Amino acid sequence: LRWLIAIVMLVAVAGTLIFSGSFEMETPSAAQIEGTGFGALYEEIETLYDGQPVLIAFDYQPAAAGELHTAAATVVDHLMEEGTFLSFISTQPTGPALAEHFLDTTQSHHEYIHTQKYINLGYLPGESAGLLSFMISPEKIIPLAFDGSNAWDSPPLISINGINDFKMIMVITDDPNTAKIWIEQVGSRLEDTPLTMVVSAQVEPLIQPYFRTSPRLLDGYVAGIIDSINYEKLTERPFLANKVWLPFNVGIVISVGVIFISGLANGVLSLFSRRKQETIGDSK
Repeated sequence: LRWLIAIVMLVAVAGTLIFSGSFEMETPSAAQIEGTGFGALYEEIETLYDGQPVLIAFDYQPAAAGELHTAAATVVDHLMEEGTFLSFISTQPTGPALAEHFLDTTQSHHEYIHTQKYINLGYLPGESAGLLSFMISPEKIIPLAFDGSNAWDSPPLISINGINDFKMIMVITDDPNTAKIWIEQVGSRLEDTPLTMVVSAQVEPLIQPYFRTSPRLLDGYVAGIIDSINYEKLTERPFLANKVWLPFNVGIVISVGVIFISGLANGVLSLFSRRKQETIGDSK
């Protein structure tokens, strides 16, 4: 039965992924964008221009890569279209490798070259203490890039002396506690540098109050695949979220159907088993 369920899921999702294509996208109206995290993030990136430095934190576990790669792909694509220089960092040991995998699988068409258009600073230990130290003196805390090269002689970081020299900080995470640390430890100490996020759908309820406050501690965010689809509508460039939306929904419908049918079958079998026991008891 388990193999049967697995085969049905694989065939249905893979079939829609291969043959469904992209659906027609309509640009959201001003009323639909107003007050949304994805709309605010789009406006922040639109103010950037060629050569400006942006810091991106890849702070999520490999298990969340499917959702977050899809959610972040169109946002990072937008940053690259603006010509920004990107610097990657992570408070997770697996983060630097995930950042390289993300570039290879979602942004290879931009042909960003390491140390020329982007730099991978690698792992930043110490959680909140490490972040505070990096804010004060980033060059001393991480002097070398992920590949062992001198990070601070490269174009992405040559003009950076402190965290406020970045024109934007973006955190990609699936952990509410990580999001909270970045907002409260880093965001509260930033001057004119906006703090933005790409998060999984489960993290949105926690970060939304920081976006609603005045002044904002969070300047914009994309949460999950639905926000990513809306962001793609704004950029008018279908990307990963547009492609996986139908298979994602098909998978959910099949999962709910399996749970419903299994529960119904279990209830019917339990009812027959109970009646059988009552009949045996009466016969005795």
